[in-house]
Amino acid sequence: MTVIDVLDETGRERQLADQITGMLEDTAELVSDITALSPPAVLRFRLLSPSAWRAESLAYIRRQVEASFARSSPSSGEEAEARKTEITYRASTLASWWMTEGRTMLDSAGEPQSLVAPKALHHTGLRYAGNHLYRLVVHEAVHQWQIASSSPAIMPVPVLDRDLTAPHQGLIYLAEGHADWVVQEVARRLFGPDTAPAADLRRSWRYRGQTALIKWMARRVANADAVERTETQIQDLRGQGLHWVALAVEGAGGVIPFNKVWQDASYVPTADEVAYPERWLSRVGF
Repeated sequence: MTVIDVLDETGRERQLADQITGMLEDTAELVSDITALSPPAVLRFRLLSPSAWRAESLAYIRRQVEASFARSSPSSGEEAEARKTEITYRASTLASWWMTEGRTMLDSAGEPQSLVAPKALHHTGLRYAGNHLYRLVVHEAVHQWQIASSSPAIMPVPVLDRDLTAPHQGLIYLAEGHADWVVQEVARRLFGPDTAPAADLRRSWRYRGQTALIKWMARRVANADAVERTETQIQDLRGQGLHWVALAVEGAGGVIPFNKVWQDASYVPTADEVAYPERWLSRVGF
């Protein structure tokens, strides 16, 4: 039986910790039923201050890079890529932690955990938006199911390109799309059709102001059309992934045959197959 462990490490968010615990208790069995995946032994969520959230996130990146280099010696180019990844990640956590509602990764013992900064939930508007908070919690929990049931070569999504099992792999579409598909199925069973779009969330003044500033600065250093394309790609990532998973599960004949995707890297779709699911179904023989 899965142990649910929600830790309030801020010392000020006991009510939120209890709320998340209740959500996980309500949905854990349902997630296992919908996915037919093995749950983690411990379903752990940690509520952290922004500084602790950033520190844990960066420590994870460093552990993943060290583990990658321990498996095989890196080239000078790969070392440069790792340094760039760490610098970029550090900058992004400083600049946009208040936009990141949750993140699931491995802890120092190699077990999955989901990190949440409650202050970010206030900025994004999720803290008191019941159904949306439910969706966030279930989405991050599903990533823990994915990690617990996957070959280490597949999940979690590699930090470095050198660790991808194939070029142009659509792994991020698979992971995010699958989590959103499960969220959709859980929401359908618990709440019925959800008619409140994410855009209706009450964002904080800082969220709105900083988002506008980031977009303005990006346009100062990049082509405006390129910035718009990037925003569209980010929005499309989860939408395309969700669409692909829904069609792939149907085409495979259900979640049990589909779940081969978590054990055999050859079943992971390419980015091209995400756009054209019938190509994936044909390639893997469904």
